[in-house]
Amino acid sequence: MRLGSRAFDILVVLLSRAGEVVGKDELIAAVWPNLHVEENNLRVHLTALRKALDEPPSEASSIANIPARGYSFVAPVARIDAPPPLAETSAPRHNLPLIPGQVFGRSALVEMLAGLLAERRMVTIIGPGGIGKTTVALQVAEQQLAAGKTIAFADLTPLNDPLLAFGAVASALGCPIRSHNPAEDMIGYIAERDFCIVFDGCEHVVDGVARQVEILLARCRNLKILATSREPLRIPAEWVHRITPLESPGSVTEVTAVEALRFPAIQLFAERAAATMGGYILTDADAPFAVDICRRLDGMALAIELAAARVGTVGIKGLAIALANPARVLAQSRRSGIKRHRSLHAALDWSYETLTPVEKAVFCRCSVFNGGFSVEAARTVAADDVFPAEAVEDAVFELVEKSLMVADIAEESIQYRTLETTRAYALEVLQQEGERRMLERKHAEYFRGFFEQALRDWELQPAKEWLGRAAPQIENLRRALDWSLSAEGDVEIAGALTVAAVPLWLSLSLIDECLGRVKRALEVLERQPEPDARMRMQLHAALGWPQMALVTEGGGTPSWRVALEIAEKIGDLDYQLRALWALWVDSKNVGRPRDGLAFAERIIEVATAGGEYVDRLIGKRLRGASLHLLGRHQEAREP
Repeated sequence: MRLGSRAFDILVVLLSRAGEVVGKDELIAAVWPNLHVEENNLRVHLTALRKALDEPPSEASSIANIPARGYSFVAPVARIDAPPPLAETSAPRHNLPLIPGQVFGRSALVEMLAGLLAERRMVTIIGPGGIGKTTVALQVAEQQLAAGKTIAFADLTPLNDPLLAFGAVASALGCPIRSHNPAEDMIGYIAERDFCIVFDGCEHVVDGVARQVEILLARCRNLKILATSREPLRIPAEWVHRITPLESPGSVTEVTAVEALRFPAIQLFAERAAATMGGYILTDADAPFAVDICRRLDGMALAIELAAARVGTVGIKGLAIALANPARVLAQSRRSGIKRHRSLHAALDWSYETLTPVEKAVFCRCSVFNGGFSVEAARTVAADDVFPAEAVEDAVFELVEKSLMVADIAEESIQYRTLETTRAYALEVLQQEGERRMLERKHAEYFRGFFEQALRDWELQPAKEWLGRAAPQIENLRRALDWSLSAEGDVEIAGALTVAAVPLWLSLSLIDECLGRVKRALEVLERQPEPDARMRMQLHAALGWPQMALVTEGGGTPSWRVALEIAEKIGDLDYQLRALWALWVDSKNVGRPRDGLAFAERIIEVATAGGEYVDRLIGKRLRGASLHLLGRHQEAREP
């Protein structure tokens, strides 16, 4: 039977007093002498024990739970006076650890990987820390065990030398190591046998493990290898599968509990919350908060488990609010399990320490991007005298390989991004290194240039093409504006960026956001001892555009009047024409064609004085429209 050592000790104690009630404290003291152990540990091992003893499932369990008293072994027990003759023993068929808790949303993946492993010699499961690679690998290994293979599970995380991995596997299988080359001893032991070896956590010794695995596969024809790693081993026999996060609903609002619980991320969240609270049922009122939490955590299994454990202390709404800053979940941890699986911080520490200096720098510096970013953006923001642009580009590709960045491939471009919890960790490191302020400025300067170019392209490119390039950067725009308008920011960057972003806000119908951002930039600018006149003009014009869309009494007239006044003072003909045209539109919208006629005449004057010929034609067209509205139709027909 598949029993861990603690489960076996519990069985021995219960059998020795079969039919009697053994108290929980007494059971814990017998199995974990001189150790402080929570009751939850006892329940986990009892669950595993019941599952093994009651297979196939029966109506009654072999072990009864006596409320408020303890446990009793209630199945029939036969006692014999003399021990039976010892059977010939053989090496263990596996050393797989038990999978703690229930697994959600991975059944199809496990079946697919098991099928792949039946066809291929080696499969590597890759993905970021905390996504559930080890859990999936253990489930696949269970299927290999059921198929008759001998399984060896090697946790490589404590090792610094890949050669020690073979010693660990050999020890688990009872293979004697008699030489200075454990690989040769392993080959001699498993060459003709039906083995599957699971190498868990290869990333920190990936080069050495890759060499040894190639040797094993070349010389052991029946051997199968299943590996987990943050990056591929890059050997010819390897089939790589990148594991994806647990799926969540696409929409946060208007989702019921029944609908939400169709998704594995929500199932895991609800199950973990119930386990830590002694019972929890997801309600329709809680469902949107659970969806929001799982989406903020990018569907990362470990992050969801750690967050769900806090529902009992802060409530689900409070947890959703707290996780507006994903860094909060980094510090949450559990007491048991492999060290790198106890907290997200530990998992990310593990990944970070395996990086080269340039990869560490690029990983941290790219955390200033909010959402997706291009290779060009990474080269501009992360490069410096130590790490040139070419090295930054190579590092981005390596970080994708090592599952610390994600590549989103669109039709015309590739955007890279960092998962939110991973990004929060990188920002912490960036802050500790004292580089965050400098990188925030470089990020804001880059997107100032990006959106100023987008502003120039607005009237030149097809709308779909223009929006396809600009819209994905809305989150980076917001981050750049938040920094540039902060105490550490730069008002000039804030103003230029705000003006350049107006077409995007209007194209996305984000009128309220546009008005709020422009007003905030104007407030900060007006507080300066000597506010830049051109910037004030541009911001008042930027404020006028969305106000025109509101079609209220006066529309954007006040803002456009200020913009016109400044434009006249500094002699900016372009902004004079923009303001006069906008004022004509406002006049028409509120039914004041006489005012509109006056603005049209002024457009003709300005265009005649220094504008382009087409501006004069526009002025004449506006004058004709105003005359028509005034009933002066004959004059309206005149050129």
